[in-house]
Amino acid sequence: IMNGYSKILYNVGQTRNKGIELTLHSQNIRKKDFRWETDFTFSLNRDKIVALRGDGRDDINNKWFIGQPLSVYYDWNMIGIWQEGDEFTFIDKDGKEVAHQTGATPGAAKDRKVIGSKQPSFTMSMGNRFSYKDFYFSFLFNGVFGKWMTDNVANISSYTFGSGNYIHGVKYWTPETPDAEVVSPGYQASFSHGYYKKLNYVQLRNITLGYTFPANWMSKIGIKSVRVYFACDNVFFASKRKGYDPRTSMGGQGATVALNSVDGTYYSPIRTTSVGLNINF
Repeated sequence: IMNGYSKILYNVGQTRNKGIELTLHSQNIRKKDFRWETDFTFSLNRDKIVALRGDGRDDINNKWFIGQPLSVYYDWNMIGIWQEGDEFTFIDKDGKEVAHQTGATPGAAKDRKVIGSKQPSFTMSMGNRFSYKDFYFSFLFNGVFGKWMTDNVANISSYTFGSGNYIHGVKYWTPETPDAEVVSPGYQASFSHGYYKKLNYVQLRNITLGYTFPANWMSKIGIKSVRVYFACDNVFFASKRKGYDPRTSMGGQGATVALNSVDGTYYSPIRTTSVGLNINF
């Protein structure tokens, strides 16, 4: 049968999502001239595949696994760095040479596992607003926690397309530093495996300082309200992660860090400042 299409969409499975979203608003101080309000949000979602094609078998090619989240990292399980002098075999009590993992060959499928979900374990945000007479000040923090991402520090040459292979301050493996955090910069991943780390980050997303002119002043000249303000976005970012900023999007698709799970070789979100004047007639 010819239909002119190279591929079609087909519903081959079922997923289940369970989550919590919590929003709290508090008025911490409420006086004549001074107010302080706080907004807090918390959300988490747990998804998993419950059925695939009705045969109970995983789809390894698409990295779909029954009982696991829909979007996961599935790769060889990297547990350490081979050191100079390390052996793949050992001599047992009977004097026989035995492999550390019987029957294993480099890159064997049984060494692969689901590393983790590409979705965060949970996200949080907290905003505060203060007002004193006609002045007001506000700021917003948000954070992403427990999100697996590719580790560009350990595989830097793949992200720079061969133009660089070293990040300053990273403890790479050398004969002099066997307790290194990551492999040698010249290491070639023979089996095209990746490196992964769980990410946490918090950022100060926005601060705003403003002043609203008294309404009785403005009414004398036929204006309802006038407000001047100063605002700054992407003020501060904190994470133990090294390398590229994990908030960057990949492939120009505009994905946010909450959804994107691949480091992009792109600039971090820029810090912007603005001064504004709002007039309502």
